[in-house]
Amino acid sequence: FGLGTALAATLDGSTRTSYVMLGDGELQEGSTWETMMMAANLNLDNLVCLLDHNGSQSFGHTKITHPKFYPIEMKVKGFGFECENVNGHSSKLIQSKISKRKKKKPFFLICNTIKGKGVSFMENKPIWHYRSPTHDEYKIAIKGLKEIYS
Repeated sequence: FGLGTALAATLDGSTRTSYVMLGDGELQEGSTWETMMMAANLNLDNLVCLLDHNGSQSFGHTKITHPKFYPIEMKVKGFGFECENVNGHSSKLIQSKISKRKKKKPFFLICNTIKGKGVSFMENKPIWHYRSPTHDEYKIAIKGLKEIYS
């Protein structure tokens, strides 16, 4: 869909940018890489992809379960994208990287994050990909987040 909207913008002369959000598990899909290759072949410099790279998926840590997944940046550049890394918990840094892109090819931003950041019992625990907190866990999580972000 992101490729389609970016392509449509170039065909109608628009200056719109299309943004795509990906997870590291999703990046393991062949159709994702096929689409990335097509975006580069079409020179879609108005396509911005953001990867929530927390190194975790529902059945474990990516470096353990899929060690050949890395290095991501080298693979993305090999597919014809401009690629950068950033602290994915800083919206200011993310915006800065996006605004400073060269705009000569599709852009891919690896946003390095911590799964469950700010909630002690959730941090770096793959189970939180599919498990919902209980009412008591929710209260603890909200309290912890308020302490960090207030």
